[in-house]
Amino acid sequence: MSPKPLSEPQTIKKEQGEGEAQVSFGKPTVDTSGGTSFFPGDGFQVAIYPVTVKAVTGSYVISELHFGLTDPSDRPCKRDVGNAVVPSSDEIPVEILKQGDAISGKVGFAIPAGADLSKYSLVYSQNYSEGKAELAWRAK
Repeated sequence: MSPKPLSEPQTIKKEQGEGEAQVSFGKPTVDTSGGTSFFPGDGFQVAIYPVTVKAVTGSYVISELHFGLTDPSDRPCKRDVGNAVVPSSDEIPVEILKQGDAISGKVGFAIPAGADLSKYSLVYSQNYSEGKAELAWRAK
Protein backbone atom coordinates (compact mmCIF):
# COMPACT_ATOMS: atom_id res chain seq x y z
CA MET A 1 0.00 0.00 0.00
CA SER A 2 1.30 3.43 -0.90
CA PRO A 3 1.18 5.90 2.02
CA LYS A 4 -0.80 9.11 1.55
CA PRO A 5 0.49 12.53 2.63
CA LEU A 6 0.25 13.09 6.38
CA SER A 7 -2.15 16.00 5.88
CA GLU A 8 -4.65 13.91 3.87
CA PRO A 9 -7.64 12.52 5.84
CA GLN A 10 -8.64 8.97 4.89
CA THR A 11 -11.87 7.03 5.35
CA ILE A 12 -12.06 3.51 6.72
CA LYS A 13 -15.09 1.22 6.37
CA LYS A 14 -16.13 -1.24 9.05
CA GLU A 15 -15.32 -4.81 8.13
CA GLN A 16 -18.67 -6.03 9.43
CA GLY A 17 -21.87 -4.05 9.54
CA GLU A 18 -22.25 -0.48 8.45
CA GLY A 19 -20.10 2.42 9.40
CA GLU A 20 -17.35 4.64 8.10
CA ALA A 21 -14.91 6.84 9.95
CA GLN A 22 -12.50 9.51 8.78
CA VAL A 23 -8.99 9.46 10.25
CA SER A 24 -6.66 12.45 10.13
CA PHE A 25 -3.26 13.20 11.68
CA GLY A 26 -1.49 16.42 12.55
CA LYS A 27 2.22 17.11 12.35
CA PRO A 28 4.35 15.15 14.81
CA THR A 29 6.38 16.44 17.68
CA VAL A 30 9.44 14.57 18.87
CA ASP A 31 9.90 14.19 22.62
CA THR A 32 13.49 13.73 23.74
CA SER A 33 12.84 14.36 27.43
CA GLY A 34 12.94 10.79 28.58
CA GLY A 35 10.04 8.55 29.54
CA THR A 36 10.74 5.53 31.73
CA SER A 37 13.42 2.85 31.80
CA PHE A 38 11.07 0.69 29.71
CA PHE A 39 9.82 3.24 27.17
CA PRO A 40 11.14 4.52 24.87
CA GLY A 41 14.48 2.94 25.89
CA ASP A 42 18.13 3.91 25.53
CA GLY A 43 18.92 5.55 22.21
CA PHE A 44 15.25 6.19 21.44
CA GLN A 45 12.94 9.20 21.43
CA VAL A 46 9.17 9.44 20.98
CA ALA A 47 7.28 10.66 17.91
CA ILE A 48 3.90 12.00 19.07
CA TYR A 49 1.05 12.45 16.59
CA PRO A 50 -2.23 14.27 17.14
CA VAL A 51 -5.05 12.21 15.63
CA THR A 52 -8.75 12.82 15.06
CA VAL A 53 -11.33 10.18 14.19
CA LYS A 54 -14.84 11.15 13.10
CA ALA A 55 -17.70 8.72 12.48
CA VAL A 56 -19.08 9.58 9.05
CA THR A 57 -21.87 6.98 8.86
CA GLY A 58 -23.28 4.44 11.32
CA SER A 59 -21.18 3.77 14.40
CA TYR A 60 -17.51 3.04 14.77
CA VAL A 61 -15.34 1.63 17.57
CA ILE A 62 -11.94 3.29 17.96
CA SER A 63 -8.90 2.59 20.15
CA GLU A 64 -5.28 3.73 20.27
CA LEU A 65 -4.40 0.12 19.40
CA HIS A 66 -5.69 0.71 15.86
CA PHE A 67 -2.74 3.03 15.14
CA GLY A 68 0.83 2.09 14.38
CA LEU A 69 4.09 3.42 13.05
CA THR A 70 6.39 1.34 10.85
CA ASP A 71 10.06 1.92 10.17
CA PRO A 72 11.66 1.99 6.70
CA SER A 73 11.88 -1.85 6.78
CA ASP A 74 8.13 -2.07 7.58
CA ARG A 75 8.74 -3.21 11.17
CA PRO A 76 6.35 -1.84 13.82
CA CYS A 77 7.64 0.70 16.32
CA LYS A 78 6.81 0.33 20.03
CA ARG A 79 3.65 2.23 21.01
CA ASP A 80 3.43 4.25 24.23
CA VAL A 81 0.66 2.12 25.73
CA GLY A 82 1.87 2.69 29.30
CA ASN A 83 1.63 6.49 29.09
CA ALA A 84 5.34 6.97 29.74
CA VAL A 85 5.39 10.09 27.53
CA VAL A 86 1.85 10.72 26.25
CA PRO A 87 -0.34 11.46 29.31
CA SER A 88 -3.39 9.23 29.74
CA SER A 89 -5.56 12.37 29.50
CA ASP A 90 -4.32 12.80 25.89
CA GLU A 91 -4.56 9.19 24.69
CA ILE A 92 -7.26 7.81 22.41
CA PRO A 93 -9.58 5.72 24.64
CA VAL A 94 -11.67 2.81 23.48
CA GLU A 95 -14.76 4.63 22.30
CA ILE A 96 -17.89 3.94 20.27
CA LEU A 97 -18.47 6.85 17.93
CA LYS A 98 -21.90 7.40 16.40
CA GLN A 99 -22.44 9.27 13.15
CA GLY A 100 -21.14 12.83 13.54
CA ASP A 101 -19.16 12.11 16.74
CA ALA A 102 -15.44 12.85 16.73
CA ILE A 103 -12.61 12.15 19.13
CA SER A 104 -9.11 13.61 19.20
CA GLY A 105 -6.03 12.58 21.08
CA LYS A 106 -2.38 11.65 20.67
CA VAL A 107 -0.44 8.50 19.94
CA GLY A 108 3.27 8.09 20.63
CA PHE A 109 5.85 5.70 19.19
CA ALA A 110 9.49 4.96 20.04
CA ILE A 111 11.90 5.78 17.22
CA PRO A 112 15.70 5.72 17.17
CA ALA A 113 17.23 9.06 18.18
CA GLY A 114 17.69 11.18 15.06
CA ALA A 115 15.46 8.96 12.88
CA ASP A 116 14.21 10.47 9.62
CA LEU A 117 10.40 10.29 9.99
CA SER A 118 9.94 10.90 6.25
CA LYS A 119 11.01 7.26 5.79
CA TYR A 120 8.40 5.96 8.27
CA SER A 121 4.68 5.26 7.77
CA LEU A 122 1.72 5.76 10.08
CA VAL A 123 -0.78 2.94 9.70
CA TYR A 124 -4.36 2.18 10.73
CA SER A 125 -5.70 -1.33 11.18
CA GLN A 126 -9.05 -2.54 12.48
CA ASN A 127 -7.50 -5.94 13.21
CA TYR A 128 -4.19 -4.79 14.63
CA SER A 129 -3.39 -8.29 15.90
CA GLU A 130 -3.18 -9.50 12.29
CA GLY A 131 -0.63 -6.83 11.37
CA LYS A 132 -2.42 -5.79 8.17
CA ALA A 133 -2.94 -2.07 7.67
CA GLU A 134 -5.95 -0.74 5.79
CA LEU A 135 -4.65 2.83 5.65
CA ALA A 136 -1.18 4.38 5.59
CA TRP A 137 0.28 7.88 5.71
CA ARG A 138 3.82 9.19 5.29
CA ALA A 139 4.94 9.93 8.85
CA LYS A 140 6.20 13.40 8.01
